[in-house]
Amino acid sequence: MIEWVIALLVGLGSFSVVYASAFTLTMIASKRTAFGEKMKGRSWLSNAIVGPVVLIGSFSIMTLLSQGQLSSWGVQCPTLGEVLIVALSGSVLAAVTCLTAEAVSPTPDEMAPPKDTHGRVGFFLLIVVLASISEELIFRGVLQNLLDRSYLISLDFGLFSLTSGAFVSGLLFALVHAAPARRMGISPAALVGSALVLGVAAGIALHETGSLVAPILVHGLFNFFGFALGIGGKGEQSSF
Repeated sequence: MIEWVIALLVGLGSFSVVYASAFTLTMIASKRTAFGEKMKGRSWLSNAIVGPVVLIGSFSIMTLLSQGQLSSWGVQCPTLGEVLIVALSGSVLAAVTCLTAEAVSPTPDEMAPPKDTHGRVGFFLLIVVLASISEELIFRGVLQNLLDRSYLISLDFGLFSLTSGAFVSGLLFALVHAAPARRMGISPAALVGSALVLGVAAGIALHETGSLVAPILVHGLFNFFGFALGIGGKGEQSSF
């Protein structure tokens, strides 16, 4: 069990270093560059800096910890059957969760995706695509893998199993959304609850398939449904 605790500390340390670096660079850019002026009106643009830093940092940590054996850490393709199952179940879960969260706490209109086509394309690429990939690499690729590979604790629910790594990474993912919720004008309970569902589902997808493509797909589906709600005029469902 001590191995699991050490793995948790290493995972939390890795998370802290990666995000501290990303947010530091974002703060510097916001004050010293013209891009910073654009971020004031469109805060989602910050992911143009945060996303790549988290992605590169997470991938570097995974490469180091796996000693180059990245396939054993999820850098591999799932089977077509696994992709179809994840896509179907993820779509249903994402739709139900996003619609429920929006009904409980409607997102302010100012947080909706941009109305212009160029802005919407940028929003889609940065939030639906890049955020889904980068965040899954740190939460599932690093943290969950560290925990489950150090000491596997699993609860079998028949159709799927929930591991301690999946739960802890999902819980941390949910908790980090608490502070942004208030700034965005969204109910913290709604955003944290939605993020917890996403995080746990993504963790289960990784455990069941052994591929990081699966949790990235789950994450992307949640953000896509949020994006679609925003385009539909209901305000941007929080991007996770």
